[in-house]
Amino acid sequence: MAIIPQAIANTITFADPLDTGQKLLVYEIVGNGTVLVGEYNTTSTINLSSSDYVIAVKPAGAGLLQNPVVGLDWMTAGIVIVFLIIFCTGLTIAVVRILLSAFRVK
Repeated sequence: MAIIPQAIANTITFADPLDTGQKLLVYEIVGNGTVLVGEYNTTSTINLSSSDYVIAVKPAGAGLLQNPVVGLDWMTAGIVIVFLIIFCTGLTIAVVRILLSAFRVK
């Protein structure tokens, strides 16, 4: 959350180098409360009048649940990683057994 005093409240340009698609809520401070001016994305430019403002980041929902294709991609990647860990562990155990049997003292 950021409080923008009227001394610098004019034109504000947001920049999001990671392109996360976050939403920003801009509130004007009026008396003892606030009034919603608008909801903007992180690449917007807004013009503010001479007043005090509060800018808050809107909480995002669960991204994997909102986009099932991305969630499925992550799940598939997780399954592949688990399979590789199991495979490498089994391979390591097999190599150790072969080496132990080759160097067994009789």
